[in-house]
Amino acid sequence: MFVLSPATEAQNITVSGFVTDLNNGDFLESVNVFESVSTIGTLSDKHGFYKLMLKKGEAKILATHNGYSDLSKEIMLKNDTTINLRMTPVIILKGKQKLEEQAQHINLQETVQHKKRR
Repeated sequence: MFVLSPATEAQNITVSGFVTDLNNGDFLESVNVFESVSTIGTLSDKHGFYKLMLKKGEAKILATHNGYSDLSKEIMLKNDTTINLRMTPVIILKGKQKLEEQAQHINLQETVQHKKRR
């Protein structure tokens, strides 16, 4: 029979919280939330809730989900901790990047055409 001593149990820290969309506040289901060194992880439930049991000390919490930018938070775990994660949709970032790329392409075309006229 295996029994945890109080000293062993005291070293475990609960990290929990909710994962939401940064823009509209909707709860995000099935977000992969994990600690990068230990690789201990879980998926958020249909209410966006997640819960991890980690060791005291430094930790890097990562959250990944299709359609959203990866999120990373470095923390020092001393006590049970609540960390609510707000994830940014990738669509916004890609849209902005695409507009910037199109603007650069237009500027490049104008420069090339201007040089041909000389």
